Amino acid sequence: MRLVLYQPEIAGNVGAAIRTAACFGAQVDIVEPCGFPAGDRALKRAAMDYGDGAPPVRHVSWASFLKSPERSGGRLILLSTRADRTIFDAQLTDEDLFIIGQESAGVPPEVRAACALTLKIPLSDGARSLNSATAAAITLAEARRQEARRGAAPPRLIFHIGHPKTATSYLQQAIALNEPALCGAGIRAPVRFRHIGDHDHRALAAAGLTTSGNAQPIFFAFERGDGSVLDAYAPYADGERDLLLSSELFFYYPQFVEIVANYFRALGYRIEIVCYLPRYERALITGFVQNVRNHAFQNGVVDFIETTRAHRYCRFAAVLDDIEARCAPDKIVVRTFDREFLNQGDILMDFLDVLDIRNPSAIEAPERRINESPPLEVIEALRRLDPKRYARLRRAIIKRTAAPGRPESSRIFQHYYTPEVKAAVEREFAEDRRALISKWFADQPEVADFWRTIPAAAEESPLSDYELRRALTDAFAAAPARRARKERSDEPVAAPPTEPDHER
Repeated sequence: MRLVLYQPEIAGNVGAAIRTAACFGAQVDIVEPCGFPAGDRALKRAAMDYGDGAPPVRHVSWASFLKSPERSGGRLILLSTRADRTIFDAQLTDEDLFIIGQESAGVPPEVRAACALTLKIPLSDGARSLNSATAAAITLAEARRQEARRGAAPPRLIFHIGHPKTATSYLQQAIALNEPALCGAGIRAPVRFRHIGDHDHRALAAAGLTTSGNAQPIFFAFERGDGSVLDAYAPYADGERDLLLSSELFFYYPQFVEIVANYFRALGYRIEIVCYLPRYERALITGFVQNVRNHAFQNGVVDFIETTRAHRYCRFAAVLDDIEARCAPDKIVVRTFDREFLNQGDILMDFLDVLDIRNPSAIEAPERRINESPPLEVIEALRRLDPKRYARLRRAIIKRTAAPGRPESSRIFQHYYTPEVKAAVEREFAEDRRALISKWFADQPEVADFWRTIPAAAEESPLSDYELRRALTDAFAAAPARRARKERSDEPVAAPPTEPDHER
């Protein structure tokens, strides 16, 4: 790479250009005549001692330069304010020769005609031109940046797809809160999507609210058959920094994961898929509870296994094999969602380790537990209430019991993990368990032993109607008071309920 100064007029600019070229490993050619004597003190003062190691080569004329050994090889590229393309749009190489004209007159037509490319440095409106030495510095820096990028591995698309109920809401809130810190660590995490009908995820996270991650707009658009939503993410794909997407909604939709992977692979990204898996019995119970709460599932856990078989729920090995076959990712990271196997026993620390964040202390953790399960009694009440007959009551229960005073996950698991459910887990997931261990955990003996273990189950102990009524009464009493809605005069007054007290 060479810097060619055509008939320069200011010694200080030449000295600064010599120093700049030396710093970027480029050679300097000076096409004479110059506007100052060869021994000018201003030149020496600006160049300091940088010209001693690789002194500039002087040419008595443009014709002499064209015939010189220094001209052989790469393209002549003229820097001009009149160019259409910018240095950032062109592919610059180590063989290029960059020509900078006179400070006052630029270059004559014959020099312009000899150049393979004419490029400019984009300036703000009203600005006429840069100092020649400054222009040289910007151009050489961009050329070296492009060279380093070509030599480096392509950036990663890190696609965190869950599994559901593996602290995904917590991680997604952490991602949104730490968008600037992640960007500083070389990872872009898109968070603002109001322009496509979604949310500003960082603003929601700051308010303590949760979403299904910064990839949820993609999922919902795919459900509608709209693949153009990915174009809203393209501005974040600068081709240099890694890109982080997260949504547990994708885990059981390999066909959607495939579309995302292919889109960003075409933009030059390596595809890295990250998932956290709870052991089968845990995943089953948490999935069952989530479906009771969110989708009005009313039967038992064994029935839930039957109902979700077609969707391959908890068939981890089968789903991962499908994702691998469809997407051909560069890497799939499968982590066990259990404190024993998480880095420092913490999901956020483990996730930051997967992301290769070198300064995890710069990442802010959310202030509290997020998206906790409601009390066991609430889950049981919802399971027993007909979703059509008691739709309003169900909504009220969900809304006013969504933030329990203590974690309920262990108590809920013990209640629903009965001997019948244990037998169903052993029967239904044996083949998938073997496949998962052999492919993903064979080189981790302790993790493999954990996955082979099926914990003992407790005998079922049904909750009484009294316990349910008491728990709901306490939950409603503890919920924040809501302002009464002002009734409109044209709305009919609802009739009092006619159900017996024990059903109300």
